[in-house]
Amino acid sequence: MGEDDENIPKKDSDIDDPYTLPPSDPEADQKYVSLLDEPTRLRRRVFELMLYVGTGGSIKFLDGLELRPTFEGGSDMDHAWTKLEKLGVLKKKVITA
Repeated sequence: MGEDDENIPKKDSDIDDPYTLPPSDPEADQKYVSLLDEPTRLRRRVFELMLYVGTGGSIKFLDGLELRPTFEGGSDMDHAWTKLEKLGVLKKKVITA
């Protein structure tokens, strides 16, 4: 370690795993998502949705960001879910008593 290493700020993260990402900035991500074109935005939401549904909701973080999809009417996730239903990829679960 040289003298220049003293000027490098230490990260707050205690992650000692090269495959784990540190927490990301949700506001910066929202800004990035708002700049995406519609097909790319839908592709990202479909990817997140499939990971969330495929793991039964057990996945909590994705790429350093908290994964908490909202399925409220008009949301990106609702739009992605509707699109996948129209394509026949997903089906609504029928509850029988």
